[in-house]
Formats: sequence, C-alpha cells, structure tokens
Amino acid sequence: MNRTNIKQTALIALLGLVFFPLLTFVSCQKEDEDKKPDTSQNTNKPSNNQPTVKEETKYTVSYSTDFGVAPQNLSIKEGDKLTNNDLQPLSTDGYIFLGWYVGSNQISDGFVVKQDLKLVAKWEKDGIICANDLSVFLSKKTDESKVYDITITDLNPDMDVIVKALQANPKIKVNLNLEGCTELTEVKIMPDGNSLSKSKAEYFLFNLVSLTLPSSVINIVLGCDGLTSINIPNSVTKIEIHTENPPAIRNANTINPECKIWIEKDNADLYKNADGWNQFASNIKILGGNYLYAGELNDYLSKQTDESKIYDVSILDLNPDMDVLLKALQNNSKIKVNLDLEGCTELKEINFGNTEFAFRKPKLSEGFSIG
Repeated sequence: MNRTNIKQTALIALLGLVFFPLLTFVSCQKEDEDKKPDTSQNTNKPSNNQPTVKEETKYTVSYSTDFGVAPQNLSIKEGDKLTNNDLQPLSTDGYIFLGWYVGSNQISDGFVVKQDLKLVAKWEKDGIICANDLSVFLSKKTDESKVYDITITDLNPDMDVIVKALQANPKIKVNLNLEGCTELTEVKIMPDGNSLSKSKAEYFLFNLVSLTLPSSVINIVLGCDGLTSINIPNSVTKIEIHTENPPAIRNANTINPECKIWIEKDNADLYKNADGWNQFASNIKILGGNYLYAGELNDYLSKQTDESKIYDVSILDLNPDMDVLLKALQNNSKIKVNLDLEGCTELKEINFGNTEFAFRKPKLSEGFSIG
C-alpha cells in the first residue's frame, strides 16, 4: 500500500469516528419524537390527563329611574344572586321609592341572575295617604317653608281626623286634595269639632293653604285663615265661612248660582268685593250674632239672663237633631228665641212640641209641626 492510500484510509477512519456518534444521536431524537402523540389534527381536544375548563358566562344588570341618579351597571356571573347591596333604594323630594322592578315583578335579595336584567325604579307620589295616616305623615315633616301636597284616598274620610292632624302640626303647610273622596258630602274644617266659642287663635287653622274638593260635596264650613285658594264644586249649595281673608276661587265661573254663602258680619264686605266672591254678593247672608250647632244651644241659653229679650240664634248643622234643640228650649223655657234654621238644608221634618218661639224653616223642609 503506497503512502497516498494510507493517508486516505486514515482520513476515512477519522471521519467515521466524528460523524457516527452524531448520526446515532439524531436517530434517537427522531425515535423519541415519533413516540409522541400527534395533536396537530385536534388541538382543542384535551388530553386524557387534563380536566375540562368551562368558560364563565356573565350577564349585565342595568338600572333605570325617572328620578335621582341610577347606579352603575353590574357584571354578574350566571347563577349568582343579587343582594340588598345591589338593590339600594333611591330618594327624591316629593316621591316615595317602592323598589326595583322587572315588569310588574319586584326584584328582591336572593334573586338568581340567569340573563341580562334591566331594573326599573318604581315610585309613588309622596303624600297620597288615608286620613288616619295624616297626623303621622305631617309629624315627620320638618321644612316649615315648604307647602306639602297631600291627597286623601278615603272615599268618605272623617273630617275631624283631618282637622285634628292639621291642628297638631300647625307649622307644616298643606295643599289638601280631597278630589278622590267621592262619597264626601260635607267638608267642615273647624278645629275642635263644632265649637265656635273659643278665640280665633285657638280654633282657626292657618296651615291649610289650598283645598280641592270632589263634586259630591254640598256643604262647606271653613275656619282656616291661611287658605289662599279653593275650588267650589257645582254641587255645593251652602258655604259657611269664618275667615277674614277671602281665598281665591279657582273655578268661580262654574259655581252653583243658587249657592248660599254665610259670612260673619265683620267680614261680609270683604267677600262682597273680592274677585270671584263678588258675583255672589246677592247670595251672601250674614251669620247671626249667635251661630251655633244644635249641641251648643243648651249651654248658650243657660248663660242668658234677660227674660225680656229675644235672642237670635242660627243653627249651623245641615240636619240638626230636633230632639236636642227641643230639650235645650225646654230646659231654658224663660228665654225667648228667634231660631234660624234656614241653613239646615238636609232637614226634612220639624217638630218642637209645646214650645213657644219664632223660627225660620229651611226652604227644602217637607213638613213641620208645632205644638
């Protein structure tokens, strides 16, 4: 073997020593890769050793309100529950917040969210109450500069209850709406019931600012000097007024032209010249010096001592108890009386037995007898 062949053989042997291990390593790596599972065809398929991860579903809870500021929208997971913190009440002047609603259904604590929700705030006008709740309502009001709108919901409210509530809260001003009280026939706003014997400061109301009446009313008695406006339904046939300041009539053109207006002598000229009232000047009658309710007659007569004098007495009840009047006259038989019943427009029968006095009967009375 010549020198050249020896060199070639040695070179081949050297190359074999270098590349053989490398080829062996590459071959092993290829075998390892061939053993790995092929995931190229289904990249979303989890391996048998990994749990399935479900993507969370979230819903939006939004708020809507006609008053105040609506809360920020909420993002809530499906199946989570709303809490009271998510349903915070709102507030605004003149209205009461009733709750958050979806349609006609109120949403409350514990409601499970299964879809997007739009919660709508429901409101009720403040001051829509029954007569029995008026006193408590007024007692919670503190702003003496504000006039509170109050609507009474009773069909036939007890006016004494309303008057006592107003009297118990004299610094709280009120616009009183009785328009829905469709079974109410008499509106008597005279503090302390029927008593007219007290001083003006004791029995007048100064916090009733305006009055709205239903068309069922036929008789009005007012002792509220703070009254600035009133509507007088066409059904009214008698108005008895004990106030110095004529309130504005909001519907003067529709008042019953036959309506009789009884006014104290000292105030008569004020009303005869006041706008709205002046068109009924011919209907205005002067309340006698002694205008009393039937229940007060006995006490009044017992205090009179001049048996030579004839006392003028006007009865204010629409339908006075004739037995009460008769007993009062009999108990004070030496006191002579001119009795005026002309304002008792619901009185149908008059019977005084064996009593001597002069009286004026109401025009609508159907019959009477005097013994």
